[in-house]
Amino acid sequence: MSVKAPPRKRAAVANPEARKFLRKADPVLAQLIDARPDFRPRSWLDELPPLDAFGTLVFQVAGQQLSVASTRAIISHLEERFGGHMPSAAELLAADPQVLRDSGFSARKGETLRALAERFVDGRLDEKALSRMTDEEVEATLTEVPGGRSGRGVGSLASVPEPGGQLPVCVRIRRATVTAVGIIGAGRLGQAVARTALRAGRDLVIANSRGPDSHASVVSELGEGVSAGTAEEAAAAGIVVVAVPWDRVPEAVQGLDWNGRIVIDATNDWAADDLDGRTSSEIVAALVAGARVVKAANTLGADVLGSDPREAGGQRVIFVSGDDADAKTEVVALFQDAGFAAIDLGDLATGGEMQQIHHPLAGVNLIRL
Repeated sequence: MSVKAPPRKRAAVANPEARKFLRKADPVLAQLIDARPDFRPRSWLDELPPLDAFGTLVFQVAGQQLSVASTRAIISHLEERFGGHMPSAAELLAADPQVLRDSGFSARKGETLRALAERFVDGRLDEKALSRMTDEEVEATLTEVPGGRSGRGVGSLASVPEPGGQLPVCVRIRRATVTAVGIIGAGRLGQAVARTALRAGRDLVIANSRGPDSHASVVSELGEGVSAGTAEEAAAAGIVVVAVPWDRVPEAVQGLDWNGRIVIDATNDWAADDLDGRTSSEIVAALVAGARVVKAANTLGADVLGSDPREAGGQRVIFVSGDDADAKTEVVALFQDAGFAAIDLGDLATGGEMQQIHHPLAGVNLIRL
């Protein structure tokens, strides 16, 4: 590390007043609270080494738009490339920039980290100076850091207090609701969805059944903002897209943590003779129990889906259906940010039936003027 970091206190047990309030508010939560009297909400911090100011910035930039699990995976990959420790500013600056890409950072995040490292090396930023600054001064200092090719900062960097003084400096990146996307499936459909996510300005992790190294060429072709990952890493993103052939869906989603995830089912059961009266998306929802499933991106061919949706003076239509309103809102935002006109068909059973093979909207390519 660039500066020896102070030891971090062990994460505290959940606040007693908060536990009391939640127990009273919800009987289900009450059972969980009683079952875990020693629950520590921030215990994930215990798994991290003590971080100095630069290490904290690396961790927070890595975690922009990503879950804690994905962030830890990226940091672990980074540490592996630096002998098992978080690199100092000087070490990161001396390394080949490709090291950051290979660790899972997008090109833009890599440029931001190198710009931060330059400032720590030449003295424009240092631990003591940051610790003496007010929140406003830290924000002004950090937002001067270039955020990539645009020359602007990546969102807005602002200091925030950390309970118990666990980190000397803690920053977050504020940005309009932008959710990272994980894609399970690196074939034609997965690549088409990836291009859509990139148009929407999302960072994404793409995975297949053969491991990250097997689709390095696909990631390279897709370009900035894409990293190869495992299925676990892809499934840890805010929005996860299942983009594998129908007969491989059970194996692709098995054993992953789906609780609370937004899952886009982009698959098609081409035979449609094994559904037992359900829609294909209802079957997918059962396979990813606990997830909030939205049917989308399955009615267009991969070539059309991956192309620019702005055509003939209008926008290509994308259909969505699902039972969770908040999940649909996030998915609609993703496609709208990419340039599509999204149409909500209602719940998963009703809308999903219209979208699946041999039904009215399958293969329909509409342009909204």
